[in-house]
Amino acid sequence: MINFEAFWQTLTEQAVLFGPKILFAITILIFGNWIAKTISNAVRRGLEMRKVEPSLVESDGSLIHAALVAFVALSKVGIQTTSSVPIHGAAGLVISLAFEGTLSNYTSEVLNIIFIP
Repeated sequence: MINFEAFWQTLTEQAVLFGPKILFAITILIFGNWIAKTISNAVRRGLEMRKVEPSLVESDGSLIHAALVAFVALSKVGIQTTSSVPIHGAAGLVISLAFEGTLSNYTSEVLNIIFIP
């Protein structure tokens, strides 16, 4: 039979232990999302002022927003983000070499969109 009193005691101890951490993480997520949205909107406005293709503006803004939110979330979870930067750079190099033909086609299409006559 389940001992509800022991279960309730354990539950309250865990809530007291992890409650402030969870609230802090939610607060950081909300403010981090707001800051990332502000930065990505500034980048979008800058690209729109330069009359860049709208599809590129949206994709770049979304990419910047996702990267900033992921960076903030990883740093608050406890993962050292400074040591992950070289790892991501090496992974990007490996992926770019693996998909060299595909990426060159994608890059040429982006350049065609940017420099439309």
